[in-house]
Amino acid sequence: MLQTETWPIDRLIPYVRNPRKNDEQVDRMVSAIKEFGFRIPVVAKSDGTVVDGHLRLKAAQRLGMTEVPVALADELTEAQVKAFRLLANRSANWAAWDNDLLALEMEELQAMAYDTSLTGFDIAEVDALLAKPAKDGLTDPDEVPETPTEPASAIGDVWILGKHRLMCGDSTNAEHVARLLAGVQPHLMVTDPPYGVAYDPAWRNEALAGQKTRRTGTVLNDDRADWREAWALFPGDVAYIWHGALHAATVAESLAACGFSIRSQIIWSKERLVLSRGHYHWMHEPCQPAGTMVQKVIDPGAGSQSARIAEVPIETLRAGDFVVSYNPYESVIRRRGRQITRFGERQFDGLMHTISAAGRVTRATPEHRFTVRLNPSAADKQLVYLMRRGNWWRVGRVSLFSSRGFGLATRLADNKGEDAWIISVHDNAIEAQCAEQVLSCRYGIPTTHWEVDNWTKVPARQRSPGMIAGIYSCLNLGALSARATLLLRDHRLEREYPFITCGDQLMFSRRTTRLVRACNIHPGIMQIPMPSTGEDFDWITITGNDAAPFSGKVYSMDVDKDLHYVADGLVTHNCWYAVKGQAHWSGDRKQVTVWNIASKGQDAETIHGTQKPVECMKRPMENNSSPGQAVYEPFSGSGTTIMAAELTGRCCYAMELNPAYVDVAVTRWENFTGQKAMRELPHV
Repeated sequence: MLQTETWPIDRLIPYVRNPRKNDEQVDRMVSAIKEFGFRIPVVAKSDGTVVDGHLRLKAAQRLGMTEVPVALADELTEAQVKAFRLLANRSANWAAWDNDLLALEMEELQAMAYDTSLTGFDIAEVDALLAKPAKDGLTDPDEVPETPTEPASAIGDVWILGKHRLMCGDSTNAEHVARLLAGVQPHLMVTDPPYGVAYDPAWRNEALAGQKTRRTGTVLNDDRADWREAWALFPGDVAYIWHGALHAATVAESLAACGFSIRSQIIWSKERLVLSRGHYHWMHEPCQPAGTMVQKVIDPGAGSQSARIAEVPIETLRAGDFVVSYNPYESVIRRRGRQITRFGERQFDGLMHTISAAGRVTRATPEHRFTVRLNPSAADKQLVYLMRRGNWWRVGRVSLFSSRGFGLATRLADNKGEDAWIISVHDNAIEAQCAEQVLSCRYGIPTTHWEVDNWTKVPARQRSPGMIAGIYSCLNLGALSARATLLLRDHRLEREYPFITCGDQLMFSRRTTRLVRACNIHPGIMQIPMPSTGEDFDWITITGNDAAPFSGKVYSMDVDKDLHYVADGLVTHNCWYAVKGQAHWSGDRKQVTVWNIASKGQDAETIHGTQKPVECMKRPMENNSSPGQAVYEPFSGSGTTIMAAELTGRCCYAMELNPAYVDVAVTRWENFTGQKAMRELPHV
């Protein structure tokens, strides 16, 4: 008889020699438990040792569960326990699938609009299972017809292109979007808005005459990069927005104002960027510019001989070279060096930070990291900060140190906040209080503490949680988020790079170091290692951090083992990182942020000035949706996203304001499929 009990989760002890590698599958199990509950007990011995269920246990811990069902296996011998662990994992692979019946089950789930990723199958597996025999198109999917001189389409037209819908309308107009979607709520948006493209506006003014839409001037919608009105009407929660690098900050701010968090930057080989909520492995991050002098090991020396070292420009280095490194765990400078295992470069357009210390100056992009510690002489400094919890924001002030440690860390914990940024540093509490009030008034962000003190002697004089919530209920939280983003931008900080987060368990003190990004370096309160003699180094106080616009090549390297090198005489961290995502990712875990896709001469030859290859739109669909699911395109242009949806079996809901481009997209689809599009209703 199976004996099942409910145990505190911390009573269970994972088997340290569990041969099953499952860390990358925890997120999927988390989703499964959220959907179905904890249906299969963990199998364990009475002493807490887990026999089977390690993946379910990890997912339960991530979900914050305090108890789980446990099936006892005390009757098994030690040998049987070992064998059962292997059997439990191996037996799942014994049976073969009847792919025809499996496909029927998947098709029925899709017909019920159910998320098939919750079945345990990858999106790629479902795609392959449901794939119909390939039918070659009649034309190249990237081939674009000529623009008509007299468009047949007009504002208000809705075209039915097989399973796709294309409307001639305004994606910032709620009525137009509602009519296009017709009750469907797409999960994914893939789009390429018209940033910085000089289109002739005459057709817009004529087409929109009499419509409840703004008349346009020469540059309206062409040079703008803030399309938050369009993002706000998208009912889903995964967005890929292609744009030029110079618009990155504005695009990020507009998305943040609509509740999106930027997860990755995808680089097309033509050096266009895309921001998305899906995650990828970063192939490389922008790092340091040409002219950065790196200590290269010319000759490591032998025995008692000293290494021969030379400072060389970073752009002259290559994989295989050795550079002077720093080991933060042993606290030594390795003058015999560590090898560069990877080296990369790319164009960077954005703010470049200049970090100064002890007469040395080095430059780095905002996300580049340095190993720093807090200055022992700065204990009495005061910090002014910005903090976020969900869609609540507040500014505040706190001592750099308190009896409980690093002041901002304890304040974040006390307020149950999620992220915090240091805005400014002050010599005393009065100066910090003034700075806090200035920020609150200038940006319209409250200073309200989010949690109630339990130790107050006069509870009646204290605000209740309901009162605190009431303050924020009176605010436009979308506008509050936009103002917080503006505050960060004005102080050359990055919303996607908080100084500290609630999940950050690293200590930070006058003795304990941590990695801090260049945008979060604050002079006076932080120190950085600088090599002195032999394996020794000195902690020197950072004296400056300036930022200025930059356009040029930047270079990234991966330093073996130590992950540090010496740039311009200062120790800096490795520039090659790997970041895994969680929410909404359906692709495999081998994706990188550089997409090498042939352009086929789109910008030079095609009729739509910003047209991308179909592959640029196809890849996000394959990574973030299933066949049959809806994809939203608020700026259809010549119909590239429609073609990507046609090729992948998705249903595209597309909007385009220019009637001529609507005609192009319709003709393009008809030429490729051999089918005829139908106008749903006469235009209005």
